Amino acid sequence: MKVTKRLLACLIMSAMVFSLTGCAFGGNTTYAATAGGEKIPAGIYIYNQLVNYYSALNKAGVSKATELWKKKVEEKDASDWINQEALRMTKEYAAVEALAKELKLEVSSETLTSALTQLASQWDKYSASYLKNGISQETLKKLVENELKNDLLFDYYYGAEGKTPVPQAEMDTLFKKDYARMKYLVVSKLDSATNEEMTSDQLAVEKTRVNNYVKRANAGESFSKIIIESVKLDEDMKIAATEKALQGSSEAAASSSSAASSSSAASSSSAASSSTASSSQASAIDDMNYYGYTQDVIVERSSTSYPADLLTSLFDKAVIGQATLYENDSYYIVYVKGEILSSKEDLAGYEDSVRKTLRKDAFQTLLADEAQKLSFTQNAAAINRYKPKNLTPLAA
Repeated sequence: MKVTKRLLACLIMSAMVFSLTGCAFGGNTTYAATAGGEKIPAGIYIYNQLVNYYSALNKAGVSKATELWKKKVEEKDASDWINQEALRMTKEYAAVEALAKELKLEVSSETLTSALTQLASQWDKYSASYLKNGISQETLKKLVENELKNDLLFDYYYGAEGKTPVPQAEMDTLFKKDYARMKYLVVSKLDSATNEEMTSDQLAVEKTRVNNYVKRANAGESFSKIIIESVKLDEDMKIAATEKALQGSSEAAASSSSAASSSSAASSSSAASSSTASSSQASAIDDMNYYGYTQDVIVERSSTSYPADLLTSLFDKAVIGQATLYENDSYYIVYVKGEILSSKEDLAGYEDSVRKTLRKDAFQTLLADEAQKLSFTQNAAAINRYKPKNLTPLAA
């Protein structure tokens, strides 16, 4: 059965004129290298090329392949850099497989099943592009399992219970440098009624509002209470805008006919009563229902979820414990920066990432040494055949 599948794969790939892989004549290109006597499928090397193709675009500051091939990446031709990094990652793949086997580290069935479920959705979306590049679903499964083994190995060496755990003091230093905590509130610059930009007069009112929040917080008032006050005010403004819109709709309907007027007025009256009740109810809700708005948020310096200039303000300018106002074209943000190490429990979910940042180079050196022991040998026919310039980017 395995032979049949392999032959079928060869026939399919050889029929795809623009495919990168297949059962080519003049050399076996179905594997990229051998390590410890095991053949590494070519699809793994090609996938690593694809990953580094996107890294190269980012490093070169371009968005199109036609521009990339004219650029240097880390002082190398982009194509050469992609191949170099793809080969390094392929060696790491081999080393992870060998070390995990030697140390008898196995991925739990639950973890693997969860990861493969996520892979299935990715395959459904990008399968055409993957296949055109010569990357099968089976290859992706191997890569997913290898990544999970990689995590097990890292924990084995550098985890909290590992052979050489990362000292807590070293982790705390990185937390202070590259992580911050803050509480914040957001005030939009869009009109609640029209969802369009506010007038200059409206903006002046909102600017006074946020400046007042800053003054009150820095005078010692509870910032959590200020956040809840701001959220409630925004809710009331939205309710008022909805009531106004409903009233306008009712008046327009009333002018068309008396019958329509009666119906519309009743509808408007009911909606207004409902809105008024909602407003009263919202005001009466205990502040604990707004607790989520007042919790600390942990922010990484490298985050792409926040504006870059806000991150600069937070990490390099803000004073711990003082309220700070940030503004851009869309909104105001009032935030208070907290002491990052004030609660270690909040940081537990970030510790693995910090460990990997601190020991990434050491771990890669360990894997490179292991790959060397395996007598890693490239398959020249495959390496020469699969060119970065022939890669098909993943469909959007």
